[in-house]
Amino acid sequence: MLAAWTAASHSGFSRDGLARLVLSDLAASLAGNVAALVSTRNDPDCANGGRASEANALWECAQRALAAAVVFERERGCWEDLAHYLGTTADEAEHRFVPVLAEWEDVLERSAADRPVRGIPQAVQKPEYVGSCLDRWAFHRITLTKDQHEVTGSLLGRPGSGEGG
Repeated sequence: MLAAWTAASHSGFSRDGLARLVLSDLAASLAGNVAALVSTRNDPDCANGGRASEANALWECAQRALAAAVVFERERGCWEDLAHYLGTTADEAEHRFVPVLAEWEDVLERSAADRPVRGIPQAVQKPEYVGSCLDRWAFHRITLTKDQHEVTGSLLGRPGSGEGG
């Protein structure tokens, strides 16, 4: 099973916390891909098909984000609700995402190594670093709370600061 995986080896992040961190990292990447499609100023410099290529990258990132969201919801034990929101039955959802869930188990097992492992999300290999980057990213873009730990606060039980800085 996952005898090698421990929260201590992942800077105090639980399994569902790591899954949520991976989802947050993909969501930030998705936001960047969306932003690239907003501006029209550089369209004359973009090769034919370039914007379609960017839209395709957006689609691929969205697919990875969906897979990460499924892993997160599965880690939280929300399989029935997840199936409902995907418009399917729990059995169909589980069948659809069996490879994704198996890959997640493999990622956790391989991430216990003391060295970086190819193919493991950076959010799993270096959760403290990625969490810190995402906290800064969110602090500058999410204007409602201005929480310095917008991403990691609830994952590590940190209280919200509510202060700029």
